[in-house]
Amino acid sequence: MRAFFWGDNAAKIYFEPAEADMDIQWGMVQKFLTPYPIDYTTTMELSCGHGRNSERLADLSQNMILVDVNPEKHLIL
Repeated sequence: MRAFFWGDNAAKIYFEPAEADMDIQWGMVQKFLTPYPIDYTTTMELSCGHGRNSERLADLSQNMILVDVNPEKHLIL
C-alpha cells in the first residue's frame, strides 16, 4: 500500500530493491512452506504489484487471481 503513495518514485524506492533480492526471499518462503501440503491449483495473490511473486506462483498454479490497490499496474502472465 505504501507504494501507492510514492507515485513515480515507487519503482526506484521499493520495487527495484525488492526485486533484486527476490531469489533469496523466495528461497526462504519455500523453505518455510515445503513441509506443508499446499494445493496451488487456484492461487490468489494480494498486493501483487509488479508480479515478482506472481511469476513464481504461476509455475505452481493452474489459475491465478491477482489483486492490487494500484490501478496503474497491470500484469499479464
